[in-house]
Amino acid sequence: MNAEPPHETAAHPAPQDPPPARARRWPAPPRKRWPDLKDPAIALVLGIAPFWLFLGFHHQVTANDRVVEDYSLNILGLVLAIAGIVMVFRMLRRDGSYGRPPRWWPRTALSLLAGCACLFQVAQSLGIYRVDPEDYMRDLRVVLLGSREPHSVAYAGLDAARRDTLARRAREADEGRLRDDVVTTAARLAAAIVQYDQYAIRCEDSYRRFRRVDLPSFLTAADRAYVDQAENATLERWRAAPCTARERQFIPGPLVDAVHRDRDVLALQVASYQARFGTRPPAAAEPPRAEEVSTEGLPAALGATVAEVQAAFATSAAPATDAEWSEPALAFPDRGVRVMFGPDGKAKRIVLDAPFAGSVAKVSIGDSLRSLDRQVGDAAAGPRGLGEGIGLNSYGDGQLVFRSSIDTDMIDRIILQAP
Repeated sequence: MNAEPPHETAAHPAPQDPPPARARRWPAPPRKRWPDLKDPAIALVLGIAPFWLFLGFHHQVTANDRVVEDYSLNILGLVLAIAGIVMVFRMLRRDGSYGRPPRWWPRTALSLLAGCACLFQVAQSLGIYRVDPEDYMRDLRVVLLGSREPHSVAYAGLDAARRDTLARRAREADEGRLRDDVVTTAARLAAAIVQYDQYAIRCEDSYRRFRRVDLPSFLTAADRAYVDQAENATLERWRAAPCTARERQFIPGPLVDAVHRDRDVLALQVASYQARFGTRPPAAAEPPRAEEVSTEGLPAALGATVAEVQAAFATSAAPATDAEWSEPALAFPDRGVRVMFGPDGKAKRIVLDAPFAGSVAKVSIGDSLRSLDRQVGDAAAGPRGLGEGIGLNSYGDGQLVFRSSIDTDMIDRIILQAP
């Protein structure tokens, strides 16, 4: 007899199979949004790259080495900028539309920035204006780090002979002359820095600048005015001067080396003065300038006959033609004196060179232009030309001439001439 399955009642429900186990759902990983910045970044590159990429034509007109007309058309930059504008327009129009991801503010902001860069680049490529990002980077670097100084080209330090000359001068010169040497070097250095700065502004637009001269504390007010005069005179001379090929050759090379050399010279002169005379300005007032030309240590005078000059120098030598002046002269190289004679047999010119140990108008061979300015007047240091070798200071219609070296601004020859 077959058993029947039990009937399902409210009290005894029929047994049922357990439901199948459901798979556990893990939350979906968030969608990466940073790849959405790729297209705006490409558009931004298209707007910036033409600052350094150029394919087109450039027209420039110069007059007196100055640019008077400058126009360019960057065809490649124009194409890239327009392509970037199209990309930005599509991105801004499609973002947030049906089937597209919602707007995301970093992508929108980068797209707007790229659009502005491309619009700016369109006008830049058309030549409406010209902006060089390197100029702004240079200015920012100068603000943050300061101006870099030009490096020396051929100068590698003072040689032994120059150091020995400075040391001997520091031992033998009196207070006034040694201070005059410091003032002259400071004026030369300050003027050279102004000259370089004006060249950099007019011709190179360079961010490199020399730092200003720190004047020592022992200089008087007149000394400082002398340095200021050298700076101002140099500024007036070179502020509006045209940029020439000779200037481009001289300023970045010899003049830059001269600045570095004069700095070393000034440091030695200042140290020598302070070691002997301290750091305070002299209390005594400056002596008045000479009104008459006086000589010391010169036995002969203008107008003297051959016999009188021979007697003064204890010689019986006859006058011989001077190689430099092509005139009959008596030369005494061991004393640094040459006396030239005119057709009447009288001394018409006296030339004094080293080792002449005397003085004329209280100025000696080896003195600086500041000493000449104090004693005689109108002897400014600093302003110079391009590659000049000597400077001449003439007084009394050429009756008294002091020659100085452009490299040192020190007197190396004195000439007395008959009127």
